[in-house]
Amino acid sequence: MKVRFINNHVGPISLPGPLPRLKIKDDITVDIVPEAYDRYRKEIQLLVSKGLISHSYSVISSILQATSTNNTTTTSDKYKRINGMILTPGAGDYMALFDTSLSCSLDNTSIYVAIYANDVRATGSKRVVNLPSDRIAPLSISIPLIGVGAGHNVEIKWYVDGGTGTARQRNLTLLRTG
Repeated sequence: MKVRFINNHVGPISLPGPLPRLKIKDDITVDIVPEAYDRYRKEIQLLVSKGLISHSYSVISSILQATSTNNTTTTSDKYKRINGMILTPGAGDYMALFDTSLSCSLDNTSIYVAIYANDVRATGSKRVVNLPSDRIAPLSISIPLIGVGAGHNVEIKWYVDGGTGTARQRNLTLLRTG
């Protein structure tokens, strides 16, 4: 559970037990483990009812995954889909997770990787890996995708600025959160 402490609250907020005593200057978010929420549910609900905090839940309702174990390569200088890395999850909110290992054939070549939803690059998802030739580097991306539309694809795209880029075993996972 995430609890958002509302800006402009005057004075400290004291929560019992393992939860911190906080003086609020700006909006902040605190993760509360389920055990603490269950134990202090009444106190948290009282703070919510007084407008001192707001809360939201993120519950994973389904998991979708695309996995490929075969190496794939690109020489493209424009974003194109990494082989096998596409899902069509349906309308909703998702946490997108991607991992692979990358290498390239030329020294000082950059490999660019990003998550796309409905053919639009997801804000904050672009990653750049600059490698010496034939070195392998792990890469992972995790980013929330809010408001994915029905029939929209979520995919991983990449390109290189020289030589040949190689992506090894890779996984694209979507966790439905809303």
